[in-house]
Amino acid sequence: MRLISIFLAVIVAFSLYFLIVDRKSLIIFLERFQSKENITTLSNKNNESLESTISKKELPFVIVKKSVAKQTENILILRGRTEAIRKVEVRAEVNGGVISKPRLKGSRILENETLCEIAAGTRYVTLNEAKMRLLEAEKKSNVVQSLGEKGYSTETNKLTQKTILETAKASLARAEYEISKLIIKAPFPGILEDNTAEIGSYLNTGSLCGTIIDLSKIKLIGYIPELKIREISLGSKAYGTTVSGFSTQGKVNFISKQADLITKTFRVEILADNYEELIRDGETVEISINLENNKAHLLPQSVLTLNDEGQVGVRAVINNYVDFFLLKYNPQEGDFIFQDLDSSPLCDAIEEVTPGIFNQNFSHVGLIIKENNSFRILEAFINGVKIVSLKEFISRSFDKNGVPKITIARIHPAYLKENPYLINDAIKKSKTLLDKPYDTNFLMDKNSFYCSELIYEIFNTNNEFFKLNPMTYKNSKGKFQQTWVDYFKNLKVKIPEGEPGINPGKMTLNKNLQFIYNYKKPYDFN
Repeated sequence: MRLISIFLAVIVAFSLYFLIVDRKSLIIFLERFQSKENITTLSNKNNESLESTISKKELPFVIVKKSVAKQTENILILRGRTEAIRKVEVRAEVNGGVISKPRLKGSRILENETLCEIAAGTRYVTLNEAKMRLLEAEKKSNVVQSLGEKGYSTETNKLTQKTILETAKASLARAEYEISKLIIKAPFPGILEDNTAEIGSYLNTGSLCGTIIDLSKIKLIGYIPELKIREISLGSKAYGTTVSGFSTQGKVNFISKQADLITKTFRVEILADNYEELIRDGETVEISINLENNKAHLLPQSVLTLNDEGQVGVRAVINNYVDFFLLKYNPQEGDFIFQDLDSSPLCDAIEEVTPGIFNQNFSHVGLIIKENNSFRILEAFINGVKIVSLKEFISRSFDKNGVPKITIARIHPAYLKENPYLINDAIKKSKTLLDKPYDTNFLMDKNSFYCSELIYEIFNTNNEFFKLNPMTYKNSKGKFQQTWVDYFKNLKVKIPEGEPGINPGKMTLNKNLQFIYNYKKPYDFN
């Protein structure tokens, strides 16, 4: 009886342990037990039903969460300085002694207000002499002209007198000019930064009369690294706060096209308000530039995973297929590079009739290959079938923020497992087509190639990887696009409506492709 009590106590203790401490192990045990019971129960059913049930049990359990893109605030912060909107050193244009009283620095100056006045000296005498010489020269010129009409004056006399007349006119103009420059006026309203020239002082041509600065507006000057320069655009809103605590706002009105040779930065100017002229010229300022607010998905770190190659990314369900999207793109031979190209009206015409996956616009496509240990692009472009650098390809099309309009696709590993030589055969075939001309007629003639025709040709050597479709050159209203009408009219050929063909947009709908990367940031060409 005592032994039974001890045995029951042990059983109870174990039960409590698993219920309280190690409940997980208990649940796993019960699930396994239940699974065995299910299989035993199903033993009398047909094999097909049994296999179906077991396969369902073996499928991995995943959680899919819908993510909605939200508007994000994107701000670029940099350190800079303030600069007066206008700053001019007003200098003398004629020689002479100053006869005006000096204006004190800090004085507010109106437009055309006198800053310095220079003594006339003998300039009015010179002016009268020039007038008299001109009158005399005009009279002599009239006499010579009259004699010439009667045949009493030679061409030499006429030419000499004309020279005298023009010299007299020039002397008068010079005298009038010097008198007009005796009074030095302010070119715009502002603040006198230093004293004007003292009375009695002598000014030579080019001597400083005074310096005027205009602080009605203020420029915020910053220098942006080359990696960030494509992220801003003219008209972008910007804010500035000086070290002294004054704040202002304005818009980007200048972006330098030339980098500083030493710092490799680009000068950016913001024209900002300066109410009551509280912000001074040359102050240190913190500048915040509003970049375009883009929609983005906020993903927790827990959704990051690795693909079979050990690359970090996110798995997403697209059109009932699971695709892997890389956080950082590392080129791989055989990758397809799709581009929203804006090089001509034809690109827009192509995109209008053939939207691609995710409703993106694609008008060009190339293939990434490896050549001399570097990744390059095989493409059919204006100059025919060529191999170009990745930099050259990408630099053809950016959005207004400098982000390449490019999407990368890769053949599904499952398809490559069944067709292991597909990419190698395609690249080998492409080498035989180098320097073939561009297919301007958009016909599948195998003598010339447009971009997607080339990719179709090299990948369809042994198997039908891409499918041809009847091509259309009509808009959503069923009418031929004017761009195509003009294009084929210029070629003097009929519009190939309904002819078999292929385009980048249709290519992106291939279920054997997985889209792995979209450029999100301005491209670094270094």
